[in-house]
Amino acid sequence: MHAKPAAANQSVTATLHSTIVAERAQILSLQNQVAQLTQEWQKAKAENSALGAQVKSLKSQLAVQVSDVQQGSDEAKVLAQMDPSAAALVLEKMPPVKAAWAVAEMTPDVSGPILQALPTTTASSILQQAAIDERQQSSATSNSSANGMGNGTNAPGIVNNNSSSLP
Repeated sequence: MHAKPAAANQSVTATLHSTIVAERAQILSLQNQVAQLTQEWQKAKAENSALGAQVKSLKSQLAVQVSDVQQGSDEAKVLAQMDPSAAALVLEKMPPVKAAWAVAEMTPDVSGPILQALPTTTASSILQQAAIDERQQSSATSNSSANGMGNGTNAPGIVNNNSSSLP
């Protein structure tokens, strides 16, 4: 009579042992997953921090550009009311980047006489910087507008590059 309970006990013990082995394997697997996910989370956290710093830097750069544009606009208004030779003297004393912003804000009929009153190299330098600033500003504006287009639609006169045939 005692043989049956001993065999039953061995069967239950074997079942419990295999269950424990399976549970330990699952715990080990879950611990590995937790370690991997923790590592991925730390990496994502570091990337997020780096992106936050980049956003802060870009905001700062944008604030400087907005300030330069506003200052250039204000300077352009003042210079436009001055005699061209006096305005040229003021432009010549300004940092080249600031002078370029002011010239870029002026209409050609206003900036022309002022630039003519400057030495050729100074006028050329200011015009080159103004052209660079204008390209950067128009590039930023067109990138903003292009990003807003979406849905495969095109503004009038823009060719859809996704089409298989030319218009």
